[in-house]
Amino acid sequence: MESKERISSQNLEKVAELIPTILYKYRDWKKSYHRDILTKQELYFSSSSEFEDPFDCRFPVEIDFSYEALFRFVANLKQFERRGPINLSQVQAEADYLYKRDFNTIEKRQLKEKEFYKLFNNSLGIFCFAKRNNSPEMWEKYADHRQGFCVGVSLNSHYRYLAEKGVGGADVTYVDEDHPRLKWVSTFQSKVGAMKFFFKMTMLKYRKWEFEDEYRLIKEHYLPYSIQPKLQDKKIPIPKSSYQEIIFGDKMPDSERRDIIEVCKNENLDVKFYTLQHDEAKHIVIANF
Repeated sequence: MESKERISSQNLEKVAELIPTILYKYRDWKKSYHRDILTKQELYFSSSSEFEDPFDCRFPVEIDFSYEALFRFVANLKQFERRGPINLSQVQAEADYLYKRDFNTIEKRQLKEKEFYKLFNNSLGIFCFAKRNNSPEMWEKYADHRQGFCVGVSLNSHYRYLAEKGVGGADVTYVDEDHPRLKWVSTFQSKVGAMKFFFKMTMLKYRKWEFEDEYRLIKEHYLPYSIQPKLQDKKIPIPKSSYQEIIFGDKMPDSERRDIIEVCKNENLDVKFYTLQHDEAKHIVIANF
């Protein structure tokens, strides 16, 4: 994720072309906060620490605390500041000072590692969409065993609005468990560099989760790194015009279907309603309601 200024200056039309036409969220009407996507038309961007999977957004990271990495960082910083030749003795003196202050013991390195994950957790919020509305596994796991529902929204034409809110997105990449660790050069990163690295962390998952076929929205909170985002920092409203369809699970109680239809009517959500069915081969079919 880049800074707000960088995001806003991108060619948003090209970015929007990369977003799936409709994105889906599987929900359980019995859970009050699951209803918010319809009743409040808002998305809640979870911190990484809130996820069910302990490895989600916790892809193995190799943190480089070495003196060599610190020296290179200081040298590059000095070269950038001076726009020309640097004094190596000054670089070494500053690197020596920083290394002794922050990294020369196991305890100091462990503290820096905790700071890294706190920084990551406080910097970003994540909202997970699926790219399919007919995944049996998703209906079972995230829509109360087909007793829930699935909301389809189209965000292509609203990408400028999302960018202004500090939101970007991408497909999740699924990798094998022997995938190389991500390398983080300690705290020696600019803010933009840190956000790019964190964005990459959120977009890698192990292949056992490939059935989710995820597209993630990532929200940069624009808060000081030491401040934990408040509830209002994690929510953004989305335009009513983005709502396209709602699919009812085939086991959803009729009373809950009626509740959803009534909510959509009261909230002026112009959506098409569908219902889950199975064909003769027991494949999921999305049929008109």
